Amino acid sequence: MSDNSTPPADFISDGASDYTPKTYDIAPDEQERAERIRNYDPVFDVPGVVSADKMTMSRLFGGKGLKDLTLDSLGPDLQEQARARMASSPPIDEQGAIRAVLYQHAHLQNVLAGGGEGANAYQREEMAIDRQIYEAETELRDIEMEFLKAVGWENDVDERTGASTPREVSNMSNERRRQLSNRRDELRHRVGLLDGFEGQRRRAKAMRETLDAEDRREREAKVEQAANARAEEIVFAEEVEERAKARAAFRRTER
Repeated sequence: MSDNSTPPADFISDGASDYTPKTYDIAPDEQERAERIRNYDPVFDVPGVVSADKMTMSRLFGGKGLKDLTLDSLGPDLQEQARARMASSPPIDEQGAIRAVLYQHAHLQNVLAGGGEGANAYQREEMAIDRQIYEAETELRDIEMEFLKAVGWENDVDERTGASTPREVSNMSNERRRQLSNRRDELRHRVGLLDGFEGQRRRAKAMRETLDAEDRREREAKVEQAANARAEEIVFAEEVEERAKARAAFRRTER
């Protein structure tokens, strides 16, 4: 995988530093190619999705066998997601919901797998970024859930009136709360970088690598084509030379 490292923040913010981040400029005549590379389908255009999912997606989006797919044919998690989509505003019909959740599931599997061998550098890097964001956001949800589970309630009773007032209490130690809060801040900062400066630079670098790889493949194809053509010319010239020598030898015998 490409180098995902980024310069330390103080290199960027410290005016005294002479560090200049490397740029990955795209020439005007490369813009159309770059746009094509960006506009890929993360399910159908990238190797790596589990083959069964790919076959299912092909059936769905090819319009074949849709009547055979019902909510009951999905796993419990996907059923729940599909029902949530059907209950959304505006509502989505059952087949639309099934299409949506299967596509989302296939996309997630591809992101977690990182694409296959045939994926280009841009696709691999974008999926790596998406995977890191997904992992960070998953951990963030786990942290929030731990905070919620630690919340309890106690009643404060007024000795004079006997009235009770509920009071929120936490079953979490201060040290654990501090650890989780710090980790939550780190993850939020990480997601911000991936969604912002770091993600942009990594995509730009991967785009440059993908364009350069295409250039190399195109040049190699041209060299191969030219070499084959030149080989034909050489063989032709050798055959002509061989026949010419044979006829020259024959004519010498006639003198």
